[in-house]
Amino acid sequence: MKLEKIVSLLLVLLVLVSLVIWEIRIEHKFSHWFTLTKHPKLQDIFTFLLAPEEDSVCPTHPIAKATAHGRLGNQIATYANHIALQWQYGYQLWLAGDISASMSRVFSNVTFPNITSIEAKCNISYLERAADWVQWRQFLERKNASCKNNGKVNTFLKNCLSEHEDIMHVNVKNNHFKPDWDILGSEISLIQKYHLDIKKDLKIQTNIMLHNLSQLSTTFVGVHVRRGDFGGYQRFGLRMIDESYYLAGMEYYRHKYAGGCSFIVASDDMEWCRQKFSAQDVFHIGGTSPELDLALLAACNHSLVGYGSYGLWGGLFAGGEVVVPRSILLFKGTASETTARFLGWTTLEGF
Repeated sequence: MKLEKIVSLLLVLLVLVSLVIWEIRIEHKFSHWFTLTKHPKLQDIFTFLLAPEEDSVCPTHPIAKATAHGRLGNQIATYANHIALQWQYGYQLWLAGDISASMSRVFSNVTFPNITSIEAKCNISYLERAADWVQWRQFLERKNASCKNNGKVNTFLKNCLSEHEDIMHVNVKNNHFKPDWDILGSEISLIQKYHLDIKKDLKIQTNIMLHNLSQLSTTFVGVHVRRGDFGGYQRFGLRMIDESYYLAGMEYYRHKYAGGCSFIVASDDMEWCRQKFSAQDVFHIGGTSPELDLALLAACNHSLVGYGSYGLWGGLFAGGEVVVPRSILLFKGTASETTARFLGWTTLEGF
């Protein structure tokens, strides 16, 4: 590494550490301090400093490679899960090219390195036993509970894993593409703050789209309708929701906000939505792109969603009340069920 870069990195580190310490003092109002190495900003700084220069050296610290699986909602879950894995267990997060590109189209603060340029050159191999996300995360959890590491993230791998495993990289292949609230639960607000900020150009577009509607109502309810692979058949022995659920959900919000609200519809089947929802307070302005639709849902005050991981992220980003069908709680282990249960979302009876 060139001397100039070393000096630059040290200066960047000094400034960022100073800012982090100041932020910690403000956010915690001097009431308590916690180990600085557990603060997410410093974890991300360490990743930046330890990452090799592009087309230069290979990783010298165990990494976790995140690979895209499924559509945008699944990929956000993979991304968030792996950030939590880094923060809690010390693996450096590296992104495969596909997920790096898709996250960068949505979020402004994607700072993790892309592994594409070095993976083949560095002949990176992965620990075979780390194949299933849930099993591997539970393994790490047990190790952390039995290891006398005092919760130090930066020494967990060295102190708590067996020889050989402590230096191996991981690339989980299965079950990483839905939110794992056992690891995300304590981290999601900071992950959203530091790594899931909707891009400025998407926010500008949504502000323009919602500006005229703000004269009609100050309460926006984002409605996500997943139709493509969920419309009109049975799953888990239960019939999927249809338009009656969304109509009932709209009535729920109309009753709750008697002063008026506007329903912002986004779907992979906008034509179906136009046919089914024609009230004057329903606006079919979604359908441009998955990225813009997500930004649109996130810009709303509350949410009405059906099945799938995409809608749940729209509801989580919006931050208000989220209404889901009661039957979602029967789909045990799905992204929708675990999220609705963990976050305590409103379930609409009869659907």
